[in-house]
Amino acid sequence: MSDTTVIDDYFAGWNKQDTDAILATLTPDVVLEDVPTGHGATGTDAARAFIDNALSQTAGTTYDVVTTLSDGATYAIEWVMQPAGIRGSSFGSLREGQIAVNRDYWSLPRKSA
Repeated sequence: MSDTTVIDDYFAGWNKQDTDAILATLTPDVVLEDVPTGHGATGTDAARAFIDNALSQTAGTTYDVVTTLSDGATYAIEWVMQPAGIRGSSFGSLREGQIAVNRDYWSLPRKSA
């Protein structure tokens, strides 16, 4: 298992709703993609806009990280967005201790019958 500090810092930034903290974990040429919505960003400026938009739409949410797997070059994370209970996963790649690519996959909670 590889050091997951940058991944922990990435989610801590989201939980604090701190754009600069999130950006500090990303490479300058980062690729971010929210697969279910089709929204994405490449590079620091676009990532800042992407993150600011996401934070404005999800004010007050936090992420409970369930599982993190990383070999130092790639990672897979299972998480739950609270308080909505949205379950999702992030997959990506790391370069020189920073996140180079992050793709999120999630679905809305199922309604009880």
